[in-house]
Amino acid sequence: MRIPARTPHRSEHSARLRSVPPGTRVGIVLSIAAVTGMSACSSTSMTSSATAASKVNPAFLQRADGACSDAVAKGETNDGRAFPYSDFDPMHPNVKTLPLVGQFFQHAAPGWRDIRTRFDELGTPASGGASWSRVVALVNASADNVATQVQAALASDPTRFVATVQKVSQLQPQLSSAMSAAGFASSSPCVTFLTH
Repeated sequence: MRIPARTPHRSEHSARLRSVPPGTRVGIVLSIAAVTGMSACSSTSMTSSATAASKVNPAFLQRADGACSDAVAKGETNDGRAFPYSDFDPMHPNVKTLPLVGQFFQHAAPGWRDIRTRFDELGTPASGGASWSRVVALVNASADNVATQVQAALASDPTRFVATVQKVSQLQPQLSSAMSAAGFASSSPCVTFLTH
């Protein structure tokens, strides 16, 4: 799914940010995606057909989902706090608010690093190795982007921050597609954590 050509009106941003239920993971990539109207591919993309040869064996996917569940349990929920900057526009960030946004989302980078490490530790699946490698490469790129996004926000660097927002629009659909091809269910913890 492509990012819309227009930037949503600030009232749309506010409505989207307030709609995040307490207890939901509110990582910066997720919030920026929600604010700008970028979303992961629909659940139908997760059920698109992938050849049996490209799918990762189910037992391996279960272990990967366990890693994602663990990362969420380690702090990705943001303690149920709602995003407090309802007027924040990620495509035109206010330089005074940007460091506050970075502080709010600082917890996201360690969660992504944890997923990256855990995925590397899983090794290579018995089947679907190429599909798994693609997922891991995109998770690594996303983890790097999250870290850069938090750093840019904390440094009040709007140019670098906006570049990371734009990169989300490239990475999320690719990751969603790769996870579908690997055989992740649309409701799996990894799909929820990494693409929604």
